Amino acid sequence: MNYFSHIRFTQNTSRLLGIFLLALSSSVFAQVDEPWFSGPSILTLGNSATFNGANFTPGTVVRVQTEEQGVAANVIYVTVNEDGTISYEVAPSLEGRLTLSVFDSSDNKIASANGTVVKGE
Repeated sequence: MNYFSHIRFTQNTSRLLGIFLLALSSSVFAQVDEPWFSGPSILTLGNSATFNGANFTPGTVVRVQTEEQGVAANVIYVTVNEDGTISYEVAPSLEGRLTLSVFDSSDNKIASANGTVVKGE
C-alpha cells in the first residue's frame, strides 16, 4: 500500500466511523416519552380530585381503573385526546390508599398514580 492509498483508506474509515457514531448517538437520544398519569397525593374524603396524563396514543381508548384499599371501585373507558392527554375525575369513598391504573386495549398497565384519602376537617 503506497502513501496515498493509505491516506484514502484512513479518510474513508474516519468518515464511516463518524457516520456510525452519529447514527448511534441519534438513536440513543431519540427516545419516546412514556405515558404518565398523576394527581394529588393527598385527597379528602367526599371531595373530587382530577388526575391527568399525557403521552398516550391519540384517539385510542384506555381503561382507567380505580382501587380503594386494594379493592376495585370503578372502571371507566376514556378516549385519548388528539394531543395524547387524558383527564379523569375521581371522588373517593374510602379512607386510605387510592390507586388509579391506566390500561391499553391489550390489557397492559401503561401508567398509574397513587394517593392517600383522608377525612375532611
